[in-house]
Amino acid sequence: MRREFLKSAGQGVAGTAAASLLLPGARAEALSMPPLKPASVFDVKHHGAKGDGTTIDTPAINRAIETAATAGGGTVLFPAGTYVCYSIRLRSNVALYLDHGDESLDNVDKNRILPAQRPFD
Repeated sequence: MRREFLKSAGQGVAGTAAASLLLPGARAEALSMPPLKPASVFDVKHHGAKGDGTTIDTPAINRAIETAATAGGGTVLFPAGTYVCYSIRLRSNVALYLDHGDESLDNVDKNRILPAQRPFD
């Protein structure tokens, strides 16, 4: 009895997975980054970040996050650059998007450069 249940449950999961592959627009590249409305994108450089590897960008990054949260949510965009920052304050409904070529500089050891984590690549 248990084996029959597991077989039928497995068929349901397989059917669901197959159906999701047939949905229009469900290509892998379409799933990597959702389409963004320009009004919901908050560029850290527009909030004062330099991304030059020497300027402390923490206040500008936190301003961009706060602005996005106040607007009801959005995406904080980090254009290509090297951002030096301490702690950032994350908020609900705010996503961070790191552009190609981004790096973050660890302030504890300024000789160690950490490549930005990009879950979409």
